[in-house]
Amino acid sequence: MTTTNSHQIMRFEQEGFPERLAIIEHTAAQTLVEVDLGPGGRTPMHVHRDYAEWFEVLDGALDIHLAARTVTLLAGNTFTAAAGVPHCFVNSSSAPVRFRVALRDGQRGFLEMQLVLFGLRADGRVKADGVPRDPRHMAVALGLSNTAPASAVAALLMRALRAVARATGEERRLRERYIDPAGGLTRATSSPPS
Repeated sequence: MTTTNSHQIMRFEQEGFPERLAIIEHTAAQTLVEVDLGPGGRTPMHVHRDYAEWFEVLDGALDIHLAARTVTLLAGNTFTAAAGVPHCFVNSSSAPVRFRVALRDGQRGFLEMQLVLFGLRADGRVKADGVPRDPRHMAVALGLSNTAPASAVAALLMRALRAVARATGEERRLRERYIDPAGGLTRATSSPPS
């Protein structure tokens, strides 16, 4: 990792679900992620409360589902899911898709969410679909990035579970184990910075 004037530039990646997710860059200006997603791969419908997600397909096809429509992106296409808009992405094709996601301004909370999820995966504390076995862990991860399920009921449940995680000290333990307070990489990442 290189640090200059409190701007952080890093690269780390994790194999699993999705097949590969790499944080290519994290600076004050943007967080840039590259994802490889196999056929049928998807995220649940969710909403980022205070930041947009910009998608660019590099290879293959990717569907972005919104409440009222679906946008299909092919190689070279871009799309922005605005802040506060429920969305999910899906590989509906029979071939892998590789795409980038940019979050502007840089989203420290998104990075922290990935560090927790990567760490839990590395420690074998997730199900086959990549979801943490302990629902409090998902609530903490989503809360770190100011992300919520699209359903109001599920969002309320995640808030309650995060409150329980805080009250029981579980959020503190996750931070201590997986998030380096200085903003660097932790032992949970599978690749050193390039």
